[in-house]
Amino acid sequence: MRGMRMKKLCSQLLALVLLAGILKKVCANYNGVLARYGGDEFCIACGCNSVEVRTLIASIQRELDAANAASGKPYQIEISIGCARLEPDIATVHDLIDKADQEMYHLKTRKRGTAPAEKQD
Repeated sequence: MRGMRMKKLCSQLLALVLLAGILKKVCANYNGVLARYGGDEFCIACGCNSVEVRTLIASIQRELDAANAASGKPYQIEISIGCARLEPDIATVHDLIDKADQEMYHLKTRKRGTAPAEKQD
């Protein structure tokens, strides 16, 4: 049993390293700041407009898809992304991250087909 846990832990660590490399590569094109926020959570801060944010997200997904295709692994690394824009009603960094988390969970729910799609600005 211990060997199975160790194998799973190593796989998770390799997935985090792969994802961090992809995020670092893509963020460099947007003058963004990348930080690992938690266990498997990352935060990107950049001065992008909404079009650039969509392009940034598409670039991350494209790089991840290519890495998954090239890996030969029997599993796929998947990510969920939430974005938040610094608005006057955001008082702290924690509030900004909470707003991004809320969007991420909303998008995950919508992706599963359990929430209606909203109109985008």
